[in-house]
Amino acid sequence: MFLNENAHILREYIYTLQNFDLEMRYYSSYDHIGAILTDTVLQAGLNYRTVVLPRVMRVIELFPYANTVTQFYEVLFTYGEHYVLNWKHFEKPKRLINLTSLLHDSQIETHINLHDWLVSSMNREKLRSISGIGPKTIDYLGKLVNLPTVPIDRHIKSFIAGAGISWNSYEDIQIIVKDTAHMIGISESSLDSAIWNYMSSTNKDKVNMEKVPSE
Repeated sequence: MFLNENAHILREYIYTLQNFDLEMRYYSSYDHIGAILTDTVLQAGLNYRTVVLPRVMRVIELFPYANTVTQFYEVLFTYGEHYVLNWKHFEKPKRLINLTSLLHDSQIETHINLHDWLVSSMNREKLRSISGIGPKTIDYLGKLVNLPTVPIDRHIKSFIAGAGISWNSYEDIQIIVKDTAHMIGISESSLDSAIWNYMSSTNKDKVNMEKVPSE
């Protein structure tokens, strides 16, 4: 089945759902680099509202001046990555150091610089050289700086599976979601947020993930 046919299926599935909010959303993120990078390295596998967001806000409150890569880089090496993240385990703090160091070496300073830098596929490949950073994390980082992209997480995979749609790759799901958004007449980020809110407010993802093909 062609991907645009799957987009038609997903659109019709969405129209059958109650309490699915298709309102256009105008996504706005932080202009604080420390917050953006903290959010990016923490988000995978954690509850956003109870674990990630409080730590992001803590970084903004403790280090309001760390709104450029250089300033945040200095904060990490002054206070330590574990303290900054409020995280005991090794993996995510190390990833934060590696990500910040790469951006520092690339002479990125502001969220606007980061937005422009992420447009390049070559720069996105540089990010993939960091352990634990793959396509979803890169797309998530892009979303935080307002690039038109859809990070494919477990909620979206579960939602797609619930519509009876199968896929072969991460990119397949992105195309289906983007095409569906265009058919409905809303932005990609609006549909992404609508799916995330719908799935995170229910237990449907726990059921539908049983239908998700193995990766």
